Amino acid sequence: MMDNSGLIFQNQLQAYAISDENSKGRISPETFHEKDLRTQFQHDRDRIIHSKAF
Repeated sequence: MMDNSGLIFQNQLQAYAISDENSKGRISPETFHEKDLRTQFQHDRDRIIHSKAF
């Protein structure tokens, strides 16, 4: 179930973008802190942005 913020986010995506609801998931499961409100996509984005290569 998606809340209103999810609907707003969906409307802001480009036509070629994919949301986390439509992804195939991860090859290997990861554990995240239970109080962390970020999605797996947000975790991945942060890993990329904060990497030295970026």
